[in-house]
Amino acid sequence: MLRRHSAQAALSRNHSGNSLAFDLPDYFPGSPPFAHSQDDPNLDEPIDEDIPPTDPNFWDEVMRDRQYHDFDQDVPIPDDTTATQSRTDKSSELDNISLVSIPNHLDNLDASRYGLSLEDIMDADDIVEAAVEAHTLLEAEDIQKLSSFDLYVRYKPTEALFAELIRRYQPIDSARGTRIPSIKRLRSHARELSGLSAKRHDCCANSCVAFIGYLDHLEICPACHEPRLDSAGKPRNIFTSIPLIPQLRALFACPITATKMRHRHGYTNNKNTMDEIFNSGRYLELCDLYVEIDGKAMPYKYFEEEHEVALGVTFDGACPFKRRTNTCWPILVINYNLPPEERTHVENMICVGVIPGPQCPADINSFLQPLIDELRELARGVATVDVTQHKLFALRAHVLAIFGDIPALTKILEFIGHNGCLPCRFCLMPTVPGPTSGGGFHRYCPLHQPNGFQTDPLDLPLRIHEDCITTGLKVLKAKNEAERKRLATESGIKGVTLFARVPSISVPRSFPVDLMHMIWLNLIPQLIDFWTGNFNDLDNGLEDYQIDVNVWDALCEACVPSRRTIPTSFGCPVPDPRKRSQFIAETWNVFTTQLGPSLLRRRFSDQRYYRHFVRLVKLLRLVVSFDLPRDQIPEIRQGFAEWIQEYEQIYYQFDEDRLQTCSVNTHYLLHIADSIEYMGPIWCYWAYPMERFCSFVLNSVKSRRYPYANIDERVLNRARLQIILHKYRLIDKEPFTSRKRREESDNATLVRGYPNVFLLSPHGKPLQVDRHLRRQIVRYLTTCFEILSPAAEELIPDELEQWGRLRIGNGGDEIHARGYHKLRPDGRDAAFVRYELMVDQEADNPSVDERLEPESQYGELRHIFVLTIPPKTPKVNPHRKKKRHLLLAQIYEAPFKFDEADEYKVIWYKGKLGTGEVVDALTIQCVVGRIQDENIWWIIDRSLENQFTYPEFVD
Repeated sequence: MLRRHSAQAALSRNHSGNSLAFDLPDYFPGSPPFAHSQDDPNLDEPIDEDIPPTDPNFWDEVMRDRQYHDFDQDVPIPDDTTATQSRTDKSSELDNISLVSIPNHLDNLDASRYGLSLEDIMDADDIVEAAVEAHTLLEAEDIQKLSSFDLYVRYKPTEALFAELIRRYQPIDSARGTRIPSIKRLRSHARELSGLSAKRHDCCANSCVAFIGYLDHLEICPACHEPRLDSAGKPRNIFTSIPLIPQLRALFACPITATKMRHRHGYTNNKNTMDEIFNSGRYLELCDLYVEIDGKAMPYKYFEEEHEVALGVTFDGACPFKRRTNTCWPILVINYNLPPEERTHVENMICVGVIPGPQCPADINSFLQPLIDELRELARGVATVDVTQHKLFALRAHVLAIFGDIPALTKILEFIGHNGCLPCRFCLMPTVPGPTSGGGFHRYCPLHQPNGFQTDPLDLPLRIHEDCITTGLKVLKAKNEAERKRLATESGIKGVTLFARVPSISVPRSFPVDLMHMIWLNLIPQLIDFWTGNFNDLDNGLEDYQIDVNVWDALCEACVPSRRTIPTSFGCPVPDPRKRSQFIAETWNVFTTQLGPSLLRRRFSDQRYYRHFVRLVKLLRLVVSFDLPRDQIPEIRQGFAEWIQEYEQIYYQFDEDRLQTCSVNTHYLLHIADSIEYMGPIWCYWAYPMERFCSFVLNSVKSRRYPYANIDERVLNRARLQIILHKYRLIDKEPFTSRKRREESDNATLVRGYPNVFLLSPHGKPLQVDRHLRRQIVRYLTTCFEILSPAAEELIPDELEQWGRLRIGNGGDEIHARGYHKLRPDGRDAAFVRYELMVDQEADNPSVDERLEPESQYGELRHIFVLTIPPKTPKVNPHRKKKRHLLLAQIYEAPFKFDEADEYKVIWYKGKLGTGEVVDALTIQCVVGRIQDENIWWIIDRSLENQFTYPEFVD
């Protein structure tokens, strides 16, 4: 068993709250002038205008006025603020402690220790020793129990199944002490080892509100009027919050993750591009500012210390059952300090709670109070140990981005949303009322309104933080509910988000757009509804953009078999577009950016509609680039502005009866460039990680009667397991290690001279050289090395060593040799490639010297093989002793053509492939896909328009 005595006690002190956080005395080195007086006239550091209001009394007013005015209860509202108010420093806490008496602890205090309590500083050595030695406290019995717990958490069996596995596979005559513990005992063991305890809060039976903080005194839900407790006096519903701070601390208790957590501190980019959130305007802005909490300036800037953590928070609703009548809302934290390729792995995303169902929360901010309390505490700093440095430091963390779909962010921001007079969270663009398909009225936001009012898409009246907060308070302080609703509808704001209490948050700029929901799940299906005449019974109007039914059916029929001819690396196979329920965000992405530009070619009666679509495709390909040049952000802003203007000409047609084409979702396209400029690349805050985590959560549901308690237990078990794996350094130990990521060189053969070509199985069968292949090899040797045909013939044996697959190094594609690696009936073809040859541009003019330039070719890879050249072979291998190995590829070339009309380059071919040619394997650049459209084969080259994403061979 574990030895848990003084060392464990020291660890417990380290993992407790900083109840004795103190103000640094004047003589501490490195403190800014305003650390002691913010009225200092010598203050020359800029203070961000977007930081939250600094008057603590402001938040007292907000909390009092957040009560619901349409429901009167006899329970008095407490005068004290709420649980979300941060702890204030009290001088009485320091009365019995003399700063002068501990000079050895404080004289050399560095910036990383600002925020530590006196107790932590004095006990630093013991705390560090306890953290460093924690992994040595585990005994063999603990490891065995953790192995069983890891199995239970990782593979999510039901408790009944797990108990049955124990009963069947545990030796019948095993000693009592060696038996596998029950799930209940394993959970208790994990709770003890991790030290993580969840907090249970009462919430509404319909999940309208959580009775926390400013709602803690209520006994009846202010939204649905359901009682808080049942007849037995027990809460009718429970919201479980999982503390964030212990989960962050654990990352520094493991040398492996502690090293990875320095990605932010060591990140550099001198290319004037945006390839990380640390290139964002907000991050760079914060780095020049001192942290300020409740009007008090801290003696440190944002992110100045190497351990400081950048966080993102994301929300989304998930339905645990297929009928989608119930919902739950995971609250997920993204750790930006981890490298980009690891931060969105499920095991690296931090869940701090799941808002239970059955309905969507009416006041989501009430559920967020525990998280906001912790974020404010992290802005001050919490005691943490870095085991790689054997150092106690004040861990600080700051939220950069809060993201999710439009409804989720609207709830969090306390905005009205799509049906307000000002529905956009970024700007004050006015709306106009218009009809809906059901005969009602809704509000829409066209640039050109029916009354003649026009908005410049490049000069939108942006919202600013101070106005949002002030307006929200004004709405909350309205005299009655009718006045409140009127003000909220007019301003688009119905309250003050509690996230504004977090120092690093700027409303609304810290809430960027989410491309996944906005484009793939909304805009693209809407465009298809336009083209097929299924959008709210609207016809063409004055335009002719609708596609004939037979033409659309032919396009859909071409999509279905494309799953076999599009490689797996291109993404999910695209289903029939007529079956919307089979589509997800990824398949809409693949259809739009890869299949759509080819399949929609010549499908419209007027190519103007096609050009409008491919302009959107080119913009989307640009904004999702992993390494986006900064000088292209104005191009993105201009491009979307022009696209929206043409969109209104085509679909809205400035007709009041067609206003429903101008939804707020379409308007948000105008703010994509703003989000990139202020919050960094789109991929840093799109919703795909949350969707992945929602899949994990929903797969955890094993109880239909108590689904939310089941989810809470699974998420809590996962958090405890991760803390244990880091705290006790088991993260890279069997059987706890995650499935090892496949390296490029795994099970691969390398040929000398080809360091970036990895040859893969199948490999055993030699390639028989027939007359046709021999003739092609001879042609290659005579052309490349300028030798005679008889000499080339002598170098070719009857059998050659061949492989069935090759992988391009540096993250490139895996390609199949179709002549050897046969395609399964359910397989996806990865044998069609783009390769590059040097072609004489003056071949048709014999009187001019040859001018060789590289040209892309397309074809099917048939064989990949090695031709060994013996030493002392003139021109080919003049070396005296060493053999030379030529890695060659036989490719059946495609008679392709390309068309660059209509602002988009498409590639296609008709008929059969050529008889083949032999080329050097280094000429192969990437795998491509194909779509058969009647007698035409469209070639889908995803790297054709994107120079940033897809690697190629590098010598």
